[in-house]
Amino acid sequence: MVFITLASKDEVHTAFEELLNLEDNAWKSVSAVEILREIVCRASNGVFVGLPLCRGPDWIDLNSQFAVEQIS
Repeated sequence: MVFITLASKDEVHTAFEELLNLEDNAWKSVSAVEILREIVCRASNGVFVGLPLCRGPDWIDLNSQFAVEQIS
């Protein structure tokens, strides 16, 4: 259980840093739905498939599209 929690925490932290690019500490306009969809996808897949696959753009797109299609 600890591994799952740490993997998710690390991936959420890394995803926020990469996607929001907060280094300059300035306000930015972002699409919350798109950003959160990718963060959730990366965090959950970080547990299921691990690195580096969970960060791959093709993998993220495939999983995000699948989730949206299942809800629609």
